[in-house]
Amino acid sequence: MIALAAGYQHFADGAPFAEIALRHASVKEVYFPWVGEPSGRPKLGFEEEDDAAELEAALRRDLTRLRKAGVRLDLLLNANCYGAEAMGRKLEGRIGDILATLSSWDCKPEICTTASPFVAHVLKETFPEIEVRASVNMRLTTLQAFRYLAPLFDSYYLGRDVQRNLETVKRFSDWCHAHGKKLCILANSGCLRNCPWQTFHDNLIAHSDEAMKVENVKGWCTGPKRLMQKAS
Repeated sequence: MIALAAGYQHFADGAPFAEIALRHASVKEVYFPWVGEPSGRPKLGFEEEDDAAELEAALRRDLTRLRKAGVRLDLLLNANCYGAEAMGRKLEGRIGDILATLSSWDCKPEICTTASPFVAHVLKETFPEIEVRASVNMRLTTLQAFRYLAPLFDSYYLGRDVQRNLETVKRFSDWCHAHGKKLCILANSGCLRNCPWQTFHDNLIAHSDEAMKVENVKGWCTGPKRLMQKAS
């Protein structure tokens, strides 16, 4: 059976996320951001719910149900926009606080996915029992990059731009098997190949809530598709 990882969503109305995920036997992992923490996904409750306490309560209910069903939990710490805090004590402390809260719920994640070598270092030093996974946002498309990161990461998302080449996937898979690592692939990527917008878009998504509250330039597009359409 194929093992899939599903991205957590909060729905203000309708069935809870855990109920939906558990309808599908192939969903073996769920990855989720922390309430109010920037990640490569829009913040929890975006455009539906803005009550941090309610979002945290809903997340706890869903994660508890998923944990009891044997679904592995993957905490996303995969923002590319930590700024001046990128290797600071404050970020280190925040990681510890998040994991302490999750542990108190009996929902300590089996995996943490990050795009930050510093976050990976903190996890390796402080939580060696957690699998540290390299985010697809790291754009890893060479074995040389895998080798550089080997001391910090246990598993890797292969870069979007090479994951459709089966010979390439096999080469990376063989290396991972030989070095005790795990290879992951993003099955639902909507990005264009070699898209130069990705870093810009990742940062915009991480702060999408704030971005909706400022005055933005009207008519400007956030990706290459519309520019290509205009050019044609």
